[in-house]
Amino acid sequence: MSVPDPRLRAAHQQMIAAGATPVFPPAVLPARTVLEVSGEAVRARMCVFSDNSGAELAMRPDMTTPIAALFADGSIEEGRHVYCGDVYRLPRAGRAERVDFEQVGFEWFGEAGSRADAEAFAAAAEMTAAVGATGCAPAVGDVGLFHAVIDALGFSEDWAGRLKRSFSRVRGPEALLDAALQSSEALSGSLRLGQALSNMEPADAVQAVEEMIESAGVPVFAGRTAEDVVERLIGRAQSRLPDQAQISALKSYLEIRRP
Repeated sequence: MSVPDPRLRAAHQQMIAAGATPVFPPAVLPARTVLEVSGEAVRARMCVFSDNSGAELAMRPDMTTPIAALFADGSIEEGRHVYCGDVYRLPRAGRAERVDFEQVGFEWFGEAGSRADAEAFAAAAEMTAAVGATGCAPAVGDVGLFHAVIDALGFSEDWAGRLKRSFSRVRGPEALLDAALQSSEALSGSLRLGQALSNMEPADAVQAVEEMIESAGVPVFAGRTAEDVVERLIGRAQSRLPDQAQISALKSYLEIRRP
């Protein structure tokens, strides 16, 4: 575990004093739960392992996913919940980073409207001040606008989903668009493999992928079965790559900067 940071504890206590309920989500959860809602950047840094039955588990890479799961299954109710605790991510390539680090923040369920938005922004600003951060430049927006632009530009279902999931990553959408524009060898190779698999019987396609994985000597990553890999490769092969007009339009939107 990381050493408790008194500044984060101060921010945590500040939110409790303001009426938020402390929540302590589980540190370990099913890997598939995280995979279904996290972007590729988080997936690559997940701490994954198997239990005695072979089920794939993951250490929480953030607090939002396990807290949302608690709300979804009725373990916590609507309201304002604050957290402070360790999260776990593998270091980025070439960086000497800790696997575990503390994260403090809040999740509010059941409230909507401009007043709730303003209160959430004010709470975030107060927590930032409580940890002694200076020189911050807050950015405010609505991911719904980005989703609407994606839908209006007519991307294929597969590419629309990938672009929407990438929005929370730094230059995530731009990186995907650059890959589409450049038609890299890696992307072309996966497309050719997906096309080949789509022409095979399902059982034969799964067997072919299992043999490739076995010959490469690497395990299927974080709860993905050979069937999942086949489905993903075929889906990408059958999806329509973005055209130049779609890429240019979305890049122009992403370049908009206004106070």
